[in-house]
Amino acid sequence: MKKLGLVLMGFMPMILFGAYLYNLIGTLRYEVPPYILIGIVALVVWFVFGMISILLENTRKKALIFLNAPAFMMWLTIVAASLPFQSFEPLFLRIAHTATTFYLPLLRLGVVLQGIIQSPLRIAGIVRPITMPISVLTVFLCLVGASFLGRVLAERFFRKPT
Repeated sequence: MKKLGLVLMGFMPMILFGAYLYNLIGTLRYEVPPYILIGIVALVVWFVFGMISILLENTRKKALIFLNAPAFMMWLTIVAASLPFQSFEPLFLRIAHTATTFYLPLLRLGVVLQGIIQSPLRIAGIVRPITMPISVLTVFLCLVGASFLGRVLAERFFRKPT
């Protein structure tokens, strides 16, 4: 039951932030929402969930797997949606839209980080386009890192020495 709680926790913040941003984009015509700030807040929430995972799972590895499993599944959905043979099925497009909404709060942060990572390639003359699956992979790695740091911090300060 506690593992199910971790998986549900993995879905909660991105769906809430993503649904908020999805509705906000439709209402703001000329103003740009603070995407980077919203992405940082979402990472902080993921960090806190990493800290909370100490209450739900004893081992760090299992806690990180169950907490980040929804994000990994959504990334796989985005990768599959970017393949050309999957783009015409309406049900699959709805699932891919949900996956995009899941990552919407952190997408701008992922594009910025991917641009920073790719800047040495651009200097060397190897120009790679910024693609959705690679940006989302960058965001996924940030989520795993934030939950890992939250878990390590919680283990360090909240576990009693035996």
